[in-house]
Amino acid sequence: YVREASAQEEENQFASQKLTLERASQLFSLTQQHSPPIIKNDSISAGHCRGVMVIVSSLMDIIIDGIDTSLMEGSHWQAPHRLSKFLFDSPIISTGFKAISLRPSYRSATLILDPKSVSSEILVNADGDAMKLLCMDVPVEDMGVDDSSITPNPYLCHIGELLKALCTERVPIRWVLEQESECNWFVTNATLLEI
Repeated sequence: YVREASAQEEENQFASQKLTLERASQLFSLTQQHSPPIIKNDSISAGHCRGVMVIVSSLMDIIIDGIDTSLMEGSHWQAPHRLSKFLFDSPIISTGFKAISLRPSYRSATLILDPKSVSSEILVNADGDAMKLLCMDVPVEDMGVDDSSITPNPYLCHIGELLKALCTERVPIRWVLEQESECNWFVTNATLLEI
């Protein structure tokens, strides 16, 4: 017996259940009830297990912490210097004599995923490591932009186009999310399902 796949099944081959506030609340409640106690220095405290969920959703936009416009609103992918300032944090400490530049890093962000897959009440956060993963795991040092350079870094141009394509083409991505609280989730892994 061979069952023919319907058109709807083929269309939603990567479908997953929607991450709603109700599902998130249930998972959070379960993980809190069944957390093993933590024994530290002869004292016992309540443990804190985190729920993990895998969903399939396309990326709609990226809102970087501390930046006024999102990736799509600000068209940050169009110019390497703008994308560099959008994606990377290059802190400088003033010492009174000469400013000390710290090592640049990827900024953290809030990801806007497809509302058909993730409810709008759910915040999906990406730390610097998750943002690096979305940027094809290219080290920030390899994408540095020097204001005096005439030619833009080739990695940065391609990463800008990639991020734009991920947000506009509705590419299915498998997200592994870890629950911090009922509404707050963090990206621990992301895998492109189609290229």
